[in-house]
Amino acid sequence: MMVSFETKVLQLSEPQIGELTRTNDFKTHLKIAVEVDAVTENDITGEENDLKLNTNGQMFIEELQNKSVYNNDSAVLTCKLNLPTDEIVEWRKDNKPVEISNNLMVMRKNGNHWLAISSASLEDTGQYSCVCGHISTTADLTVIDEALSVVVDLPAKIEVTENGNIYIECKVNLLTSKPVWRYKGEILQSSGRKVIQANGTYPQVDNH
Repeated sequence: MMVSFETKVLQLSEPQIGELTRTNDFKTHLKIAVEVDAVTENDITGEENDLKLNTNGQMFIEELQNKSVYNNDSAVLTCKLNLPTDEIVEWRKDNKPVEISNNLMVMRKNGNHWLAISSASLEDTGQYSCVCGHISTTADLTVIDEALSVVVDLPAKIEVTENGNIYIECKVNLLTSKPVWRYKGEILQSSGRKVIQANGTYPQVDNH
């Protein structure tokens, strides 16, 4: 939104100057502009009505966030509008409409909007936008061309005394916060006796 004023010398009181310097709130600045006759109430009403007409009262209360994923990993971009809308919400990549496919789909529910890529490739790297009328939110998706692999294996054998603690560690080549540990084919979960964590490239499990 843009507002233009005629060039004129404005006489501001010290309280008005203090209020202007304490906030960047647009409505506060316009209020003071009316007080010193820089604009009229009709000017402001017209601007606000134009803004409501252009956006239908919509605004993004959760914006897209930059995200990095590894090649072949899934990627989900999400944002949220303050109100559900029947207006068409468009997703764009590098300012062009995204193409829906078996690998890419968009979803929405109650003002929430998602763009999901099931298996990201290098070609998916780019700038993504979710556009609703005259408002939008934008973020970058980066796909990293390096596969996750184990560079330090688990020990082949671990000896421990009865009722003793077991500490097992391996190392992978990339940062990860979602290691999956299995025992006899079953996924292990952190519990009272087991603590599973990732410290940089070191997935770890403690068994007490």
